[in-house]
Amino acid sequence: MTAAGNRSGNRDTVVKGGTVSTRSVFAVLVAAFILVGIASTAPAQTVVLKMGHGHSQQHPDHFGYLKFKELLEKSSSGRMKVEIFPNAQLGPEEEMAQQV
Repeated sequence: MTAAGNRSGNRDTVVKGGTVSTRSVFAVLVAAFILVGIASTAPAQTVVLKMGHGHSQQHPDHFGYLKFKELLEKSSSGRMKVEIFPNAQLGPEEEMAQQV
């Protein structure tokens, strides 16, 4: 893996099959920490995490979100569910960040 800057100043990590933006990785990490906090406060309820992004379903970031969904749902024994909304279905990334 290598990191490369682009014109907007973002840093992207090059991985097999494409790049993963630093913002995407950060968003997933923040979501994971939020989920850990939610899980510890409401163990008897099912928690649903809605994840939106602006990429197509063929983008490498989307495949990462699908893996995150698989691992989280498996490790939580079904207490946590993840719904993924690609193609900016929940709005542009800036608006999604403000909705949190």
